[in-house]
Amino acid sequence: MDTAYLRRQAEVCLRLSRFCSDPLVIEHLRFMAAEFHTRALRAEFAAEFDPDEDQAEARPGKSRH
Repeated sequence: MDTAYLRRQAEVCLRLSRFCSDPLVIEHLRFMAAEFHTRALRAEFAAEFDPDEDQAEARPGKSRH
C-alpha cells in the first residue's frame, strides 16, 4: 500500500481529533492515526528489506514490472 496515502490518513485522523469534543472519539481517532502510521512504517521497511527486490537486482535481464 502507498505509504503517502497511509500518512495522509493518519494526519486526517489527527486533525479530526483536534476538532472533536467527545473523549472516546478523540481516543479512537488517535488510535486510528497510530495504526495508519504503523502500517506506513511497516510498508517502508518491507519495501526496503524485501528479499525479492535483491534477487531482481541480481538478475538484470529479468524485470518484476
